[in-house]
Amino acid sequence: MKIIQYLTELPENKEDDPGTKKLRTCKTKPKNQDGQLFNVESHSDKQLRHFKFLSVSFMSQLLSSQSFVKKIVEYGEPEELQELEQRLLEEVLHYINTVASSVEGNVDKPTAKFWRVLLSKCYDMLDKVNALLPTETFIPVIGGLMRNQLPSVRRKAMDLLNNKVQQRTKWQKSQILQLLELVPELIAIVKCRRKEEEEEQAINRQTALFSLKLLCKGFGTENPAPFVPVLKMAIDLISSEKEEKNVMGSALLCIAEVTCTLKAQAIPQLPRLMPALLKALKSKKELVSNEIYLLSAITALLKVAETLPHFLSPYLLECLLQVVRLEKIVAEFGPTSQISVRVAALKTILATRLAPRILLPAVTKCYSEVLHTRKNCLGPLMNILKEHIAGMEKEHLISHQPELTAFFMKVLDFRTEHAEDDLEEVGKIEAYIIDCLISMVMKLSETSFRPLFFKLFDWSKTEATLRDRLLTFHRIADCIADKLKGLFTLFAGHLVKPFAETLNQVNISKT
Repeated sequence: MKIIQYLTELPENKEDDPGTKKLRTCKTKPKNQDGQLFNVESHSDKQLRHFKFLSVSFMSQLLSSQSFVKKIVEYGEPEELQELEQRLLEEVLHYINTVASSVEGNVDKPTAKFWRVLLSKCYDMLDKVNALLPTETFIPVIGGLMRNQLPSVRRKAMDLLNNKVQQRTKWQKSQILQLLELVPELIAIVKCRRKEEEEEQAINRQTALFSLKLLCKGFGTENPAPFVPVLKMAIDLISSEKEEKNVMGSALLCIAEVTCTLKAQAIPQLPRLMPALLKALKSKKELVSNEIYLLSAITALLKVAETLPHFLSPYLLECLLQVVRLEKIVAEFGPTSQISVRVAALKTILATRLAPRILLPAVTKCYSEVLHTRKNCLGPLMNILKEHIAGMEKEHLISHQPELTAFFMKVLDFRTEHAEDDLEEVGKIEAYIIDCLISMVMKLSETSFRPLFFKLFDWSKTEATLRDRLLTFHRIADCIADKLKGLFTLFAGHLVKPFAETLNQVNISKT
């Protein structure tokens, strides 16, 4: 502590200390000039800087020396030791303040790099002191630091807190309550927006959101109440038009964690959360240009859908529209990327965690919405329905069969409705539709499949655009035959004559 006090009282540069003034002396130091530890007048500016650097390096090494730490442990009363450690931490932080202001004051000068390196060394020393601190002392001291005037000190305090929360697995109840008292402090940092230090501010706000996420992950399940305001604050952030994208990304990840932890207590926030979240996913240009932001938005929607699937129905159509749109964007990142993996998980949750009475009407509406504007979204939509049908209970499938049949009769006209489009594209989308239909066919009994088969057969023979429907039906028959194998002979007899006629009609040598 005396070394730190001495360093604090040395001038920043030699010219700051005119010879006429007496050297600012440390209280513990002899008054006569010759007894000084470091005489500023008889040394150069460079030597002064070197002395400061060596002193800080020495303390940093000493605090991590095993023999020194052993002596501290063996030393007397724990109360006395705790008081000393707390005072030491405060002295270190006081000195960090001094160095940090020198960093700011020398930004444009040749010595700028030295001050940055010295500050880094001071932080290293702070880490070493921190490692010696008992948790009860650590938490209130960190709280005090988070209220510091300097943004760099506030950020370092949050970094120390994050490291401690991530490293420790066991906490006493009293310590957890102490940590939860820091939540309002962190919310205040996230809300704080000062123009003069915008870049620094953005990093601090991200760090504070990360701290809140860690605290929620570690202690939110047992203590949900302090995190309800965190969710409200994060929703405010993502609802804002002018918010910085990196801060929004951190807020989205915080939302993912808090919703997952709060569970039912997050339900009252859904009417504000879901529209803001879906709006964040709409801005395609921003999503593609900022991969982390895209991943954060997908993660937030995934966690909300995973935690509260039964409360999504008011937002389900919009969710489906965004998810099937994302498929196209995600294709650019490759199937193994985190983004692709999470979009796939999101599709599975929508397909498997919702009741058919909720999902089927939403799929029908979604189909109508993307049919003419975004045909490339139909493949992902059919895949969601296919996965849903594959997981359906038998009794659900029987009760919803009329609804599903009506849907397929509608969507199988895709080729007829897009006769003018690129045939190869139409064929690809039709393959998704048929694949989805087959997933239903494979779950039906012969008695429930037979009427559906003849309905499709009659459908293929009606309508003016007969050729398109026939082509679709031939493809369906081919896929069903492939899946049913020998069982298909039950139905094949009805197809021989009409298929032979079709072949005669298109045989050039006969016509």
